[in-house]
This record gives sequence, structure tokens and C-alpha cells, in this order.
Amino acid sequence: MNEFKKIFAKHGYALFEPESIEDAIISAIKNREIRYTLGIPIVIENSDVSYEELIKRAKHAGIYEEVISILQITSQIIKNKEKKRAIARAIGLKKTKIKNKFDKKEFEQVYAGYTRVPHAVGFASDIAYALSFLFAPKQINIIYKLKNGERLTKTEREYFSRVIKKKLIAIKEIAGLAVELTSRI
Repeated sequence: MNEFKKIFAKHGYALFEPESIEDAIISAIKNREIRYTLGIPIVIENSDVSYEELIKRAKHAGIYEEVISILQITSQIIKNKEKKRAIARAIGLKKTKIKNKFDKKEFEQVYAGYTRVPHAVGFASDIAYALSFLFAPKQINIIYKLKNGERLTKTEREYFSRVIKKKLIAIKEIAGLAVELTSRI
């Protein structure tokens, strides 16, 4: 039951449990968990995935084409050149045979949001994990910018005032209640 969430969090895509990262990736794709599927490039970059094993399990699960498409996108957007080459070796000549079923831009946006955020500020991973439950990646970027004292664009300032600030005030107001209730458990 959504066991892949913990593994995704452990390998850099914290929104939030299979025994291997390959199983977690297969589960995310097979269960059509789009938020986790979009996080696959992040997980691949931050972990040691056996691409051959992933492809083998994808064939067995009946999602071979989806996995190949995601690996193609991943090899185009991740920064780790060694992993790019490993993916290219694993998928080999399959590039021309598979029609891409996913939007590369969506993957790029999620990847950019999660790769920028940890480097922008020295927030602990548990804070980043908690923020991911409450805020979208773009909202987290704005929060990090404010924390670092970076200048916001006019649009970001307006969005902060209209949406993010209200959430932060609500969190501040209920923080005492949260502490009280969680200490009882």
C-alpha cells in the first residue's frame, strides 16, 4: 500500500515502502501515482538503480514502454553524466522504437523544483519533507528565497501575499495544538 513513498523520500523526492527502489518505481508507475512518477528522475539521480533490473521488472509488470519513456526523459534532464550514460546503455536502441507517453516539461519542472530547493538553503531534510506535505514545489521555492533573503519577483510577492502567507499564518496559529496533540500519542 503505497510503500514506494518512503523509498522515494529516502532517495531525494520527499513528499511524504517495497524493498527495492526498482519495485518502488514500478509501483509508482503501475498505480498511476503521477506525483511519484514525476519524481522518478530525482530518485534515479539520488540512488543506485539497476536499470536492467528495472526494465526486467517493467516487462513483467506490463509497463515496459512507460518505463523506457521515463528513462529516456530522465537521461535528458538529470545532471549526473555517469547515470545518463548508464541509462543510455540500458535502453540501448530502444529509443527509436518507443513513442514517448509522458510530457518532458512536467518532469523538468518537478526536477528543477526539487534540485534547486536543497541547494538554495540549508534546510534539514525533515523540514523539506514536512514542507512537501503542505506546499507545492514552486511555493517551497518562494519560501526558500524568502529564508535566504533573495529578492522575489512582483508575481512571486503577490502570490506569497495571496496564498503562501495565509498558509504560514494558519500553521503558526495551530502549531501549539499540533505539539499538544502529538505529545499525547
